[in-house]
Amino acid sequence: MSHYRAVLFDWVGTLVHYQRGRWRLRRAHENLRRTIEKDGFEVLVEALKATYGDSNVQEAMLVEDCSPELHRVANMMWFERAGLDTELAEALYAMDFDPATHPVYPESRAVLSTLHALGIRNAVITNFHRDIRPAMASHGFTEFVDAVVISAEHGFQKPNRRMFTTALDLLGVDAGDTLMVGDNASSDGAAGSLGIDTLILPMPATVNVTKRGLDAVVRLVE
Repeated sequence: MSHYRAVLFDWVGTLVHYQRGRWRLRRAHENLRRTIEKDGFEVLVEALKATYGDSNVQEAMLVEDCSPELHRVANMMWFERAGLDTELAEALYAMDFDPATHPVYPESRAVLSTLHALGIRNAVITNFHRDIRPAMASHGFTEFVDAVVISAEHGFQKPNRRMFTTALDLLGVDAGDTLMVGDNASSDGAAGSLGIDTLILPMPATVNVTKRGLDAVVRLVE
């Protein structure tokens, strides 16, 4: 058995997938019953890519997950800069609330269950603008998770060290006894500044993968 007593899991990109912009934009058009030619669709895709780098948009995105209000402001600003009309912008924003936007990875529940059975304390620590607990319950995660730290409930987000210290306090463990698992070296990797070992998993292009790679977590703690 390893020295780990706890594992901190990121949410989106680690336990559940993140459907990318093209998928969301196409789905938004379908929900509005709008048709769009391929060239027109590509123009919108490129406009969204280009305006995401806008300095004002980027500044807003730095704190987008600190509250529901900040998330909406940041994203609607982005969509407006990209030239989306109000109806399409609202439909695209609504995609974030569609369960199909964040499908669960195949082995997530089994890995959480295995760690729980080994006596490991699990936490989900996420930059997210709303409560993820209902989604966790729908995936059967709840009984295997000992703590949940959501940025919108605290007013700060990763890479802020307080996200990690809050999780450690809730679990009652030390940094040296903890493993952080995520997909983003900048935000999730910040756990390392506290002495938390960190495993960064490469982000898959699609949810249709046989394995997310979470079985590596079990091997590390056994």
